[in-house]
Amino acid sequence: MDAALDDVVALLRQAERPVIIAGYGVLLAQAQRELQQLLQVVPCPVVHTLPGKAALPTAHPCNYGMLGMHGFYVSNWIVHHADLVVSLGSRYDDRITGDPQRFAPAAKRLIHFDIAPEQITKVLPGRKLGVVGDLKAALVALQRRLEGAPLDFPRWRHAITEIVKRYPSTYVRRPEWLQAQYALEVLNDVVQQQVTHTGQQVTYTTEVGDHQMWAGQYVALQAGWQFITSSGQGAMGSGLPMAIGAQLAHPASLVMCLAGDGSLRFSEAELETIWEYDLPVKTLVFNNDGYGIVRMWNHRFYEGRETGSSNATKDWTLLARSNGFDADCVDRVTESADLAPVLRRALSHRRPHFIELVTPYEECLPLMPPGQSFNEMIL
Repeated sequence: MDAALDDVVALLRQAERPVIIAGYGVLLAQAQRELQQLLQVVPCPVVHTLPGKAALPTAHPCNYGMLGMHGFYVSNWIVHHADLVVSLGSRYDDRITGDPQRFAPAAKRLIHFDIAPEQITKVLPGRKLGVVGDLKAALVALQRRLEGAPLDFPRWRHAITEIVKRYPSTYVRRPEWLQAQYALEVLNDVVQQQVTHTGQQVTYTTEVGDHQMWAGQYVALQAGWQFITSSGQGAMGSGLPMAIGAQLAHPASLVMCLAGDGSLRFSEAELETIWEYDLPVKTLVFNNDGYGIVRMWNHRFYEGRETGSSNATKDWTLLARSNGFDADCVDRVTESADLAPVLRRALSHRRPHFIELVTPYEECLPLMPPGQSFNEMIL
């Protein structure tokens, strides 16, 4: 690994526009602190995969958010124009690269840190410098090689700042709707108020669908918080069981399951488990009457077919009560103004709480269509 790290240092010193992709390997290696220490000597932009969201606090000045199929324009722009890409424990899967032959076209090399050598040889091996080994140890060794002469990229930062001004990572707010993106922003504020008062650690789990992608975009994380999602497995129904496991493993933590009304159909019986064991999991269901991301794909790529993608028949609050939830631990929110008070009340007690958020159907954007590249992003 030493020789490979020497090559990494040489490439970083030659680079003018480097970017780090933080993948789930950062979490598996428990290397979040080492990543932040590395950024003190190599303050380059960082983008993250969906499962790598907790690798770096959201507010860190180097963090530009999620890249890939549903990543922000700025994040994908950075990778597209970078002259060196450094992946930390990411698979270079198709949700990141799109068309791999057009991925990061300006990058002279792709550096791939991974503990499994077979991952390095899977995608674009001819462009890669592989660094095989434990990521925590590798980042420590890399920092030591660089701290005598730290790097800086002022022109690159300035160019990114200009793109951020032109393409802010925001949605179009519709005050008459309780939009999922807005609900997540309100949730961020309420959770921040709660943890300031209690000092709790926070774990988010998600189901699968557009709410999952919006959570990857908009949920704000602090150091030590967790974001658990099934990622490329696309395991609908996994979010609620994962929340149960997270709460049992860390009883004092604030655990929230962010679910879609489509995915929750696959694990709704676990609501009874939560109530029976009195687990203080907070379940937020974003109800847009169906499988929202499937509906979007059908509209965009399959001639507008909607068969099986719209379901508007289930009474979710009645379902929660039928699984044991007391009436004062169940809420249904249809108006934006009612959201913050409901969230504050739910987070103020140590009992299970179920909240149905009645959200509109909206396309989950941005979108880099499958098999396409940054230049084909739909904004």
